[in-house]
Amino acid sequence: MSTDKILNQLDAELEIYPSMGDHRLYKFLFAIIGHEKKTIDFMINELGYKKYEANRIPYQIEYRKKRYQNSKINSS
Repeated sequence: MSTDKILNQLDAELEIYPSMGDHRLYKFLFAIIGHEKKTIDFMINELGYKKYEANRIPYQIEYRKKRYQNSKINSS
């Protein structure tokens, strides 16, 4: 998918949700692009993220997911 098309979809999404956080932005781009490495590269090259910032986001998402699942298991 072309960069312009992805940026247009992102602009349309930002009109609805103007304060989109890093995690939601990553999940939105990942749903369009479909590959983790390409999503990170897009965030670095097109959106101006630093490399360490973009690489940190998927790990944080996975960590929070596991933490949430563990809390649900332990509370049941």
